Amino acid sequence: MTTSPPRIRVVIVDDHQLLLELLADSIGQLPEFEVVGRFTSGIAFLRAAKAIECDVVQLDLMMPDLNGLECVRSLRRADPSRNILIVSGNTNALSISRALRLGIRGYVEKSAPTEEILTALRLVGGGKSYFGRSLQAKVRKICDSPFPLDASDHLSSREHTVLAGLAAGQTSKAIAAALGLSEFTVKNHRRRIKSKTGLHTNAELIRLATRLELVEPENL
Repeated sequence: MTTSPPRIRVVIVDDHQLLLELLADSIGQLPEFEVVGRFTSGIAFLRAAKAIECDVVQLDLMMPDLNGLECVRSLRRADPSRNILIVSGNTNALSISRALRLGIRGYVEKSAPTEEILTALRLVGGGKSYFGRSLQAKVRKICDSPFPLDASDHLSSREHTVLAGLAAGQTSKAIAAALGLSEFTVKNHRRRIKSKTGLHTNAELIRLATRLELVEPENL
């Protein structure tokens, strides 16, 4: 008598109710998977997470009640062995880099075919890694580059905006006019950006802004 391999237990956390239900139903119809939790709220999931045994958590990053990265951080703090797969429309380099540092095992664009998401669930649920085909070049670039994206982790949203302006070649005066600030305030932002990132030259700031996708390379 042959025994069937254990089913991959999946929790899905996504604030888009319809997408969540469609994906959960598709996964649940396959004999190798078992959907053991469905949540449209990151906070609700964290409250229930301790009592749920699963092999993989599929998590969206963009949820209204709790930033997905904060959810990952809380999950990993409570249980570092959690296998987490990000399935999100947010595929900017900074979010991917931060998710990687938090220990996620996979990242797939939400618009990816269902079959690719299933492949990711199989691999991540088995303790392996998977990154979507549309993201693999970006992930390699993040992992291979000696220039750290986390240099920007402590920048405020306003400082990110000023950094984008600097990288696009705008003067402090032009940035100030666009943001409704004084030129003195913008110059203070510039000083804080350099202090927080440890970067000193405009070339270094441009490289950082480009990798953060605050400005496209062809616009430099």
